[in-house]
Amino acid sequence: MASPPGQEPYSSWRRTQNCGSPSAGSSRPLGTRSRAAARHVGVLESAGLVEREVRGRDHWLSVRSAGLRPAEEWIAEQVSFWSLRADALAARLERRNRQR
Repeated sequence: MASPPGQEPYSSWRRTQNCGSPSAGSSRPLGTRSRAAARHVGVLESAGLVEREVRGRDHWLSVRSAGLRPAEEWIAEQVSFWSLRADALAARLERRNRQR
């Protein structure tokens, strides 16, 4: 079965990320320019989401899923915070509807 348009380059790039991938080849399948790709990789690297290893002229990239942990913790805090408030609002609206 063929991949939908635009999906195959991402899929092939994603498969290589588990064991590291040379960054020089990663910009071509996605259709981006190397300068733009380098800028994006730099942002991901500074955020702790990607590690870069230089081997000669090649820069190898590896995904660091641990870099998402702070975001995951923040999201969990927000879910807890807003769930309590949403439950309180629902209870108040239910009480108000019963009084009518």
